[in-house]
Amino acid sequence: MKNIMTIVLVCGIFTALFSIHTKGQSSTGAKLVVQKYEYASVRFMGKNTSFVWPDGTVEKLVVLRPGLKRTNDIDERIFYLTVAMNAAAEKGFELIAMPGGSNIGGAVSDDVVFRRELIR
Repeated sequence: MKNIMTIVLVCGIFTALFSIHTKGQSSTGAKLVVQKYEYASVRFMGKNTSFVWPDGTVEKLVVLRPGLKRTNDIDERIFYLTVAMNAAAEKGFELIAMPGGSNIGGAVSDDVVFRRELIR
């Protein structure tokens, strides 16, 4: 009886050690990746500047900020992108990419990318 209890105890210890060792790995041995962030983006299109939220919904900036008025003495691009960055920040997003300068053909990118940490 003592031998059977010892065998059961040893098997239990090996099972526990194996499960601790393989935690975070799939059955193929590859590490499981847990998504830590979710992403949103903004495309500058003047008055039609739009968000694409993590769930795939698209929302225009003028819907988020009704009554938004730009005066003629401020650059249209910087005005709408600044308002968009603040709207994203209010939802907990942080700016991670705002390409500037010259891209292909000397054009300036009109896309801005944000992320926020997923709460688990």
